[in-house]
Amino acid sequence: KLPAGRPATIAGWTVLDTYERRNDWAKANLAGNKLLQKSPPTTPYHLQSLHIHMADNYSRLGQRTNAVASLKKALEVPNAPDRPDLLARLITELYQTGAKPAELEPLVADYTKKYPNRNDRFTLRSLVGLAYIAAKEPAKAEPILIEVLPHDARSQNLAASYLTLLGTDAARLTKSEQVLRDAISKSTNPVNAAYLRYSLAIDLLRDRVKDMAKAKTVARELAFDHSVGDGYVNIAAMWLLDAAGDETEFKRSEEHTSELQSPYVISYAV
Repeated sequence: KLPAGRPATIAGWTVLDTYERRNDWAKANLAGNKLLQKSPPTTPYHLQSLHIHMADNYSRLGQRTNAVASLKKALEVPNAPDRPDLLARLITELYQTGAKPAELEPLVADYTKKYPNRNDRFTLRSLVGLAYIAAKEPAKAEPILIEVLPHDARSQNLAASYLTLLGTDAARLTKSEQVLRDAISKSTNPVNAAYLRYSLAIDLLRDRVKDMAKAKTVARELAFDHSVGDGYVNIAAMWLLDAAGDETEFKRSEEHTSELQSPYVISYAV
């Protein structure tokens, strides 16, 4: 056995790395724990890196609580490089453990305060709203979802979660139409706006409100006026063809569809 010191640390890292290359995450972390006990890295960067490796391995094993513990240790290493991605990862892993809103909210607030220009702050904020839904506190979830919709509705399928909160209440569905339209107007990301248009046209106006005329208008905006060439465009364009009320409407939609440059859209044209 090597005494504590650089040779022992290198040997321990080599064992951990070997098991990781074999995708044997459990044995890799056994080696990592031995390394931490016997001869941990002496530089902040490498000590933090070891905790990150162990967090990754715990996550691969589905051991979210252990992954959270390792990420906390990585963030607590004195004089280690600032890593906003680690704090974001910690919040995400904590959410995956079924954490309560009271656990997540202060961490997300701290993240937003420290990194006010990072776009992923909206994704993390959405996790707080979803945690309130899981905790059966929809009144607290709803304003958070509305807040995040203009910025990052897509990554957590947030518009669908928001509409599900509303149920079938006609007054709330009417309000939600304006909420989604406001979010579209505020969204500076065309991909996010496309998802919102899809949610407005298909999820709300077609499936919940049953207003086909309005649904078609918004679907045309998505597919033909503000296309971003993704799967939502495909769904909207194909639905407009399927739901055409007469041959004239079908041909108009077909002409627009054949002009789309999306690899996802299959034209009906022959």
